[in-house]
Amino acid sequence: MFKSHQRTENPDTSQEKSRLLNPDNKDAVRIIQGYKFYPDDWQALQDLNFGMEKGQIFCLLGPNEAGKTTTFDIITGKTRLTYGKAYIYGQELGKSTNAYTIGCCSQIDTLWENFTVEQHMRLFACLKGINEDDIDENIDRFTGALGLKQHLEKPVKALSGGTKRKLSVALALIGGPDLIVLDEPTTGVDPIGRNQIWTLLKTLAEKKKSTILISTHYMEDAELVADKLGILVNGSMKSLGNIADIRRTYQEHYLTAEGVSNGFEDILASTIKRVLPEAVLDTNSDDKKMIFKVSSEAMKFSEVCFQLENFVADKKIAEFSINVSTLEEAFLEYAKQQKNKPLKSVSNEFIDYYI
Repeated sequence: MFKSHQRTENPDTSQEKSRLLNPDNKDAVRIIQGYKFYPDDWQALQDLNFGMEKGQIFCLLGPNEAGKTTTFDIITGKTRLTYGKAYIYGQELGKSTNAYTIGCCSQIDTLWENFTVEQHMRLFACLKGINEDDIDENIDRFTGALGLKQHLEKPVKALSGGTKRKLSVALALIGGPDLIVLDEPTTGVDPIGRNQIWTLLKTLAEKKKSTILISTHYMEDAELVADKLGILVNGSMKSLGNIADIRRTYQEHYLTAEGVSNGFEDILASTIKRVLPEAVLDTNSDDKKMIFKVSSEAMKFSEVCFQLENFVADKKIAEFSINVSTLEEAFLEYAKQQKNKPLKSVSNEFIDYYI
């Protein structure tokens, strides 16, 4: 009668590769057919394809071992793809010496315990080549935006974990680099601090046209800040697009009918199928409680409510309800697909092509 629902990939993931291969593509960051293998046969990336436009905030989500940190390491030059191509502002990584500025915040805070906040800021400003006349203005701007001014004279060892994290973010952002890469920047940061970080990132993207790549475990944060969102599982992109597109593709309505009369199950199911042809029966259904899933685009509220209200009036069902899933639930479904250290599965033909 109905089959249980199986989540499929967003068609935009396959379209992304074609978009990236277009000779007219001007994305600031491109990874095309990216594969990364480690010596123990751990396949960290598998046919990874995604691009970021200049001034865009791209949020990368994925469970542990999905390949997020490896992706960041490739973009920042810490490691290289085994196969595939990676470009930053038109320059192929590993083959060009032309300069662009980059700010990076890794998962682990790399700070000196006895240095003050101000000393850190001045050191990084100098390392980034900020004009001496502009250093004070930069320190004032970024510490002010992140609520760090009151901590300027404090050594790092006197700071809370959340404040240390904000300092790490400030060091990555100072000077407004061309490319900003932040690996879980809000870990341990309170809601006010998280809001400060997102507000500053939006300002840099809009005014400085900085291209920003972020990973986060908070879907709520991704929805607030991201221009483009990608969900990474087993080293490849399973869903890709802006928040509105992903919501339309994956957000589902759950139609629940409770107190179903004996022998009425088939009639109820056929009625739902007629009104909502795309509906599927959830595996959590039973004889008394039937749950149907339907995508947002396929949902017809007035028609289905009219039918079910009649069934309630005829005492064929006790009650019904309609609920909407969240993007967080969609992400959790994808996370279940993650394998621990997936092995190589690339074809010999593909390897021969690159060798």
